[in-house]
Amino acid sequence: MRHAFAVLSCSLASAILGAAGGEAREVGLRLVRDEQPAAPQGTATVRLDRDGEGSLPFESASGELIVAFRDGKVFCDANGDGAIDATDGSGVTPPGRGCPMGAPPTLPATARIAGRDAEYPLAVLFARRGMIVLASVARLEGRIADAVVEIFDANVNGRFGEVGVDGIRVSVAGALTGGIDLVGNAPKLGRVVEVGGELFDIEVKRDGASLILAPYTGQKASLALGTEEPVVAAALVLAHAEGLVTCPVTSGDEATLPAGKYRLLRSVLVLRPPGDERPASAIAEASLRGQPTAPVLFGMGAAGQGPLTVRPGENALSVGNRMELQFTARLSRDRKTLHVGDVAIVDGLGARYRAQICAPAARSTLTVNVRADGRERELSKVECGRGSPSGAMCGLPEEYAEAKDAEVLVRFELPGVIELRGMKRLADLPVTAVSGGACAASPGRPARSAEVNAHLYAARDARREKRWADAIGSYEQAIKLLPDDAKLLNIAAWFMVTVEDEAQRRPKRAVELARRAVELTEEGSAAMLDTLAEALYQTGDLEGAVERAEAAAKLDPRPKIRERAERFRRELEERQARPPEPEIPEAGEPSVKESVPKGPVEKKPVEGDSAGVEADPAAGPTPAAETYAPVVTNGSAATDGAEGKMSWGAALIALVGLTCGVGVLVGVGRILNRRG
Repeated sequence: MRHAFAVLSCSLASAILGAAGGEAREVGLRLVRDEQPAAPQGTATVRLDRDGEGSLPFESASGELIVAFRDGKVFCDANGDGAIDATDGSGVTPPGRGCPMGAPPTLPATARIAGRDAEYPLAVLFARRGMIVLASVARLEGRIADAVVEIFDANVNGRFGEVGVDGIRVSVAGALTGGIDLVGNAPKLGRVVEVGGELFDIEVKRDGASLILAPYTGQKASLALGTEEPVVAAALVLAHAEGLVTCPVTSGDEATLPAGKYRLLRSVLVLRPPGDERPASAIAEASLRGQPTAPVLFGMGAAGQGPLTVRPGENALSVGNRMELQFTARLSRDRKTLHVGDVAIVDGLGARYRAQICAPAARSTLTVNVRADGRERELSKVECGRGSPSGAMCGLPEEYAEAKDAEVLVRFELPGVIELRGMKRLADLPVTAVSGGACAASPGRPARSAEVNAHLYAARDARREKRWADAIGSYEQAIKLLPDDAKLLNIAAWFMVTVEDEAQRRPKRAVELARRAVELTEEGSAAMLDTLAEALYQTGDLEGAVERAEAAAKLDPRPKIRERAERFRRELEERQARPPEPEIPEAGEPSVKESVPKGPVEKKPVEGDSAGVEADPAAGPTPAAETYAPVVTNGSAATDGAEGKMSWGAALIALVGLTCGVGVLVGVGRILNRRG
């Protein structure tokens, strides 16, 4: 098999380099549309203004792509003339609004590729007020002999070939070379690429019309990745320290790559399901086809580990061995609350993993026990159906808290697949600066149950994976079970006004939760007053935000809290000092002074077109709060001078008119005298 592959590689290399041998070769590229893309190779988020329009840099005649979300549909400047009009089509309905799952609609954008305008389809993955998420479903493809090179526009700007940004994928005779990332993403484009077991310097021309391949003259290496049970398949993504290449390495394949130092970007391990006797290759193939039935461990880099050195010649790595459980633990100052967090599986390479449960019936379990004087007691047991719990918070019995030989025991288990244990001495745990508070049992406030903790750690997992809606839902479930936990209310409210995806923010709900937290703490917590201030600000209540922010700053003068209060105060003063815009009457209409009823005029906000619409968190208070109109207060005239007196301007006008009138009369009299 290796001999046949070597023959194929040799013939392919000869075809690429041509008869000249060793010379660079130019390969033409063409734009190809992915009819059914397995996974987006890159996305772009477009922020929309209050009119529902936004833009992103794009390789087109206008230099940008304009998109809009109106009346439940997404539109784009399809012809690239710099505006959205009737010639750009009728728009598309985004997923979730009648679009079948798995088939995102596409917009027919226009990009400048190879010196001419070409239709460039963009998939609409998500759309709502404030943002649109787009993905490229087109790629550049070049063919040479049995090899196919694909270049992906990972940042969705209509340009291909940006090193370290865009993606690249190579296949020979229908089989991918250099491994494949099990997550589904193509590796990043570097300055070197493997084609059929050979390395080439690669350069994609700026216009995307072609790429140039030349033989790589640096030191070469091969890397074989093996696995040990219960791991049946694995994939690592390695990035060269000098940016030459980003290389996925898959178990069962041998990757060819430049020698040197690499860092581990991410890793994926597929575990054998309980009772599954299929060959490891069959289980791995099901995962690659998007039909996983096995638990999967997802790792995001190697924390605290040095670079991985790949030496010239043959290299081998094995994953699945020396797996252990790592976690952090700390005590509250009153030693009544134990917090276990950052639970992760660590392998021999130093990569930290979190579990993803693919089998519907499987559940992962995290158990926290305490042991002392030969006695052991369970403190917490958290179960998760999809991901692995990352920690637990539980009360610590007094008899164990005072024991000198007490130990904290943590066990993570995937039934029938993997079971890992960890231990820490209670005496070695750090003590937090704050007491247990809402986390421990206290008068009138029950301790958090295992069910509440499960929702809280599900929210943490969702936040780490950027599943914002799931995180908010988990917080809401926890609040239903424990509605009078001030700390829980504050955490949920703060997340709802600071979540990264602004479209997921819920400032009105945050105000409700933060008000309740402030009531429960009798306005004695700076953190909760600060949260309420931010929530009020995002709903447009600037006066209320200033009041709460300044109260928080008095309790806690930390820079962030003080700066927020000062910023809110400046905005309020600027708003109050801003004069109302004058109204210019139309011809034949009464002037402003004539239309204002009598009486001193005070400023009062007028609800504009944005009334009843939730304020944009990024923009602050709504424009309606900055529009004013005169309001009658006591029925008397409002003039520039004292009440009942004519203003100096009016008196001057009257004097000029009188003078003119007298002049006219004198002139008429002189004319009559002459005629007489």
